[in-house]
Amino acid sequence: MFGTINPRKPIGGGGLGAVQLNLRYDYLDLSSGTILGGTQNAYLASLIWTPAAHFRLMGQYTKLKYTNAAIAVVGDRSYSVDMIGVRGQISF
Repeated sequence: MFGTINPRKPIGGGGLGAVQLNLRYDYLDLSSGTILGGTQNAYLASLIWTPAAHFRLMGQYTKLKYTNAAIAVVGDRSYSVDMIGVRGQISF
C-alpha cells in the first residue's frame, strides 16, 4: 500500500528528482468551559525534494499566532512564534 517515492527523472537520470510543496493552516481553540487557554492559529509551509529513490531533503517554516494565551510572554497574552526546521531522510 505504502512504498518509496521514486522520481520519474531522478538526478543522474536526466532530471531534478521530485519536488513537493505543502501549505497548511490549523486552528485550535484552547478554551472550554472554565478553562481559558486562548486560541492558536498555525500557518505552515514545507518543501520536500526527493532527488533519487530512498533519499529526501525537507524544510519547513511554521508561524504560530496565539490570542489570549493562558501563559503570558513578557506580559503579553497575544504573541506569535516563528520556527524553521530542516532534515534529511534516508530509507532502506
